[in-house]
Amino acid sequence: WSDLVMMFLTANRKSKNGYIEDLKTFVCSVLAEPWVNRSDTMREADFFLSFCCDYSQGTVPSYMDVVGLTAGIDTQDNGFYYVIRAWGGGEALESWLVDYGFCETFDELHRVLTAKYPAEDGSRMWDVSGCFMDAMGHRTPEVYNFCRGIGRAARVIPTKGEQTLNGGTPFSFSAVDRERSGKVLPGSLQLCRINTTHFKDWLDGKLHIGQDDLGAWHLPETVDHEYCLQMSSEYRDDNGKWVPRTAQARNHYWDCEVLALARASSMKLDRYRQPPPGG
Repeated sequence: WSDLVMMFLTANRKSKNGYIEDLKTFVCSVLAEPWVNRSDTMREADFFLSFCCDYSQGTVPSYMDVVGLTAGIDTQDNGFYYVIRAWGGGEALESWLVDYGFCETFDELHRVLTAKYPAEDGSRMWDVSGCFMDAMGHRTPEVYNFCRGIGRAARVIPTKGEQTLNGGTPFSFSAVDRERSGKVLPGSLQLCRINTTHFKDWLDGKLHIGQDDLGAWHLPETVDHEYCLQMSSEYRDDNGKWVPRTAQARNHYWDCEVLALARASSMKLDRYRQPPPGG
């Protein structure tokens, strides 16, 4: 019983930081009860204004312990939506949106990903520690070439989003470059398959955390309406699936934020209290 109590307390603590997967496992596997999803995921754009804090876009808040920056990129036929987010160390993974926008070309995107982002107090300059980039759609070969080439400087990894993965794992890596026989070529580019339901649920959990609490999710004071509109573009239906609010809904920044969170998780930034080696 003591082991079960500790399992619950640990899972419940994580759920308060936005990560609900362990609590879901406890409820379903230990208590043998059905998991009931929260229904309050239908949000209006103005809801996201409550996350705005007193710092400027393009800067990294210096009043908290930041361990690294990650980027998420949603690839479109005419360009690339992106977000860059700073993460605080420890299990809570508090975070701050540093920059977001749209790039029309790979060269422009490369400049964004390799830029230096200053701390607000001028104490240091931050690099992007890692990036997940949507590789599916009409531009897969171009994205692969970008990740093999100039994208390496920002540690860009191509991704494929899936609603579920075998075993419920959050993500898995596989080699892209193979011989005709199927043998993996040395130094092959890696594709990351991402359990989007897992990370959308996690991000949704963070949106329930108060701004003054551990694990909170923050936006700069000047975030615009289009960003907020895209962040409110999806909701979780009665079957637990994330679906568009309307057929015309644009969800690019929402997808970018999911990818940035997944990259932070894949880099295990929650294990650090200070920037990891090389971060």
